Amino acid sequence: MRRFDGEIINENSDLTAFPNPTSGKATISFNSTSKTKYLVKVTDMIGNAVFTEVVNAFEGYNTREIDLTKIAKAFYVIGSSTEDMTTESIRLIVQ
Repeated sequence: MRRFDGEIINENSDLTAFPNPTSGKATISFNSTSKTKYLVKVTDMIGNAVFTEVVNAFEGYNTREIDLTKIAKAFYVIGSSTEDMTTESIRLIVQ
């Protein structure tokens, strides 16, 4: 891990979102070491969930489009959690 602009960033994170910033639709991508379910959650800066979805991931590279066109323009956190409670998160800007 390293610090960037006051935030701790996991350099080994496989979770990405693009485009970032987005106008509402974004694609998340991540690598999975096995076939498992992921909970994808987008929260606002005070922790309110604005989007949740269970994703059935396969071993290897996975992508999923998420539609955030109906939420306010702001900073959000995208988090992914596996069934074994492994979690990752990144920031996303909706503009």
